[in-house]
Amino acid sequence: MYKKYMDEPSSSIGKYMVGVGAGLVDKAKKSVLMLHRKSEFQDGVWEIVYGRLNQGESFLDALTRELKEETGIQTVTIIHPTRTWHLYRGPTRPEYELVGVTYLCESNTQSIRLSDEHDAYTWMTKKDVLACRTNDSIREDVLYLLDQI
Repeated sequence: MYKKYMDEPSSSIGKYMVGVGAGLVDKAKKSVLMLHRKSEFQDGVWEIVYGRLNQGESFLDALTRELKEETGIQTVTIIHPTRTWHLYRGPTRPEYELVGVTYLCESNTQSIRLSDEHDAYTWMTKKDVLACRTNDSIREDVLYLLDQI
C-alpha cells in the first residue's frame, strides 16, 4: 500500500501555510492568556496567540515575533511544543490550508499591549475555556496546554 502511494504523483505538494501558536501560561494560577479577536476572521472568538510563518522564518522566530506583535511581550521562555494541528482558514482549498505547531510558553511580563487584531485579553482556567466563545480546534489546543501545567 505504501509503495502504491509513493508511485502516484501528487500535484498539490507545497500549497499550504505554516503557523505557530503560543500558549502563554501562568502555572501558579493554572491559567492561559486568551485574546478576544476583533478582526474579520473569527470575529468575537477567544484564542491564544496564533500566527503564520513568513517565508524563510523559523518556528521559534515566528513564535517570538507573533507574541511581540499581538501582546507586546518581548521576553518569553519557550518550554516545549505541545501539539500539531491542521485546518482550513476559509474554504477547503489548498490556498487556505494551514498546518502548525503550538508551544507551551511562560513570561514574567505582566503588561499586555494588544494588536489591532484583538480588543481584550484575560487569563482563563480550564473552566473558563470550557464556557467561553471559541471554536473546537482552539478549545482543544488550550485544554491540552492547561493539562500540561
